[in-house]
Parts: sequence; C-alpha cells; structure tokens
Amino acid sequence: MGEYLQRLYPVESVIRTLWLAALTVSLAPRLVAAAPIVLSGTTGSGPAPNTADAAAVAQAVLDRGDFQMGGSLSDALALTSAPVWVLGASQQNCSGDPISTVAFDQVVTQASEAVDSLDFGVARTHLQTAQASLPCLDDVVNPETLYDIWFLEGLSAFHQGNLEEAKTAFGVATALDPTRQWSDDYAPAPQGVFLAALQEALAKEGRALGRDGSVTGEVIVDGVPFSGTETLLAGTHLVQLRTAEGTSGIVLDLPAGDGWLAILSPAGVEQRVLRGDPNTATFLGEALATMGWTEVLLVSEVGTTSFDVDSRMFSAPPTALSSSANSSARSFSTSPSAVGRARRDASA
Repeated sequence: MGEYLQRLYPVESVIRTLWLAALTVSLAPRLVAAAPIVLSGTTGSGPAPNTADAAAVAQAVLDRGDFQMGGSLSDALALTSAPVWVLGASQQNCSGDPISTVAFDQVVTQASEAVDSLDFGVARTHLQTAQASLPCLDDVVNPETLYDIWFLEGLSAFHQGNLEEAKTAFGVATALDPTRQWSDDYAPAPQGVFLAALQEALAKEGRALGRDGSVTGEVIVDGVPFSGTETLLAGTHLVQLRTAEGTSGIVLDLPAGDGWLAILSPAGVEQRVLRGDPNTATFLGEALATMGWTEVLLVSEVGTTSFDVDSRMFSAPPTALSSSANSSARSFSTSPSAVGRARRDASA
C-alpha cells in the first residue's frame, strides 16, 4: 500500500499542476479585459494632459501597473464624427462624403415623377436614397423637400398595400410639419391613413430640446432656424449646423415625454463626461461597452474620475490628486519606462 501511495502522489501532483495551468490560461483573457482603460481629455478649463502625464496620474491613482492607455476620450467615442450630439436620443450621423443639395433635390424630383407615373417601387428606391443622404447634405435642406420625402414614401407604401409602412411614413411627415393638410393633387384613398397618422403625431409632443452654449454656428432643424425654444413633435428630425466651414447634420429620433434634452457640440460632450455628469452615463456606457471595456479612468486637467461600464455609473465628480500622489505622478511621468510605455500604448 505504501508503495502504491508513493506512485499515486506524483500523478496527483501532475494533475493538480495541469489543472491550475488550464485555469490560469482560461482566466487570462478576462484579466486583460478587466484591466482599467485610461482616457484623457479636457473639461475646457485648460489643456488636456499629454499621454505621459495621463499615464503618471493613472499610476498614482490606481496604484497598479496593469492599466492600458486608451488615448483621448474624443477619439474613443468618435465625437468628431458628428457636428452635434443629442444625448438621450438616437441619431444617425453622416458616414460618407458630403452630398450636394442640388443632387439631393434631383433624387426627390425623380421620386415624385415616379409617383405620378404610378411606379411606386422606383419611387421608394429614390426616396430611400434621399433619406440616407440627409445627414450628409452640404447645405440647408428645403423644408418642402424634406416633407415630400416622407409624404411620397407614405403614398407609395399605401399603393403597394403596405398600410403600416404608409402610416409610419405619414407620421414622420406630419411630425415635421403638423400644419400641412392633405394635398388634393393626389387621389383621396390614402387620406384616412394620413389623418390617423396626423392625430397620433399631434398626441406625442417631443421632449424639450435646447441648445448648449458650447455649440457655435447656426442650428437649423427641419430646414428652419432653431433657437432652442421651439416645440417639436416626437419623431424624426433633421438637425443641421451651419458654420463658416460649411453645413453638416444628423438625423435625430426625438423621443416623446417630459424632460429636457440639449444639442451639444463634440467638445461639450467631452467636457460633460470628464466632469462626471450623470446625464452622460448611458451614452458613455453604451459606447464603451462595444469595445469590451469594463472599467475606465478618466483623466483631465481638473482631476480624475472612474466610470463603471456595466453599471453605467461614475464613481464621483473628478477629484484632484493629493500632494503626495501628485509628487509620485511627477516622478513617474519623467521616468524613461513611463514615457516609453505611454508611447507604446498610444501607438497600439
């Protein structure tokens, strides 16, 4: 029996060693994924910390060395991909080159001609092209043309027998301009669906939409100058920003209900996030979750705050480093290893 146990013990040791090794390998990706990500930027009160300084601050605050530098907050969230942002509502940004309003108007005209010819399938193809072009228009849209896109879509869908699609399209058109009545230029058959869509649109006032002070330039909603005091119905709206550099826009799906939403500039979003504004938490959490991140340390010129992606919560408003941590950060930021690491992470 003793000899048997002596022979068995080494086998158990080998099994135990292999099991631990397998467990370590299986947990390794989770440990890497759980490493804090450091993002930096500015709240607008001063310049953003450079990569080496942000790494030094992270080392002092986290007191651990397995964090990863994620670059600037603006780049991580692709904030400059849109001229303005409305947090709390979904929006479609331009993902291609600017589109001439002249070419856009021609597409809508072709759709109108196809409707007149009762070629509703061709009309809807043109209208879908026009809808996809909206956030990329290089000039202010004509309100009449914008309305026609969705009105003609409703007509075409109705005559193809798609009553729900017709009602949805008419709903978008009536939310854009609820004062417009049925046009006698068209047969009256779809009018009942149009009126039902109008009644539903009038019953859903959109959330109040204001303009943040960070936005510079002229804001235009649905082809009309917007001051931030107008009332909009819930639904699809085209928000454009005209500056000296040109015109660009987003297609906004404005939700119904109470509360207030703001049109923000990319810099305005960055500043609010870095200040730990809880109104940005849902937007931030959804964006960071797509990257597989779970814990993020935000570093700015005013201090640091942590953000838990799973719970969509900031730890607290940003806090400045203590004097001892500040001293530690300064010594870390000037060390060759810190500078080298910051450069490697920034180029990764």
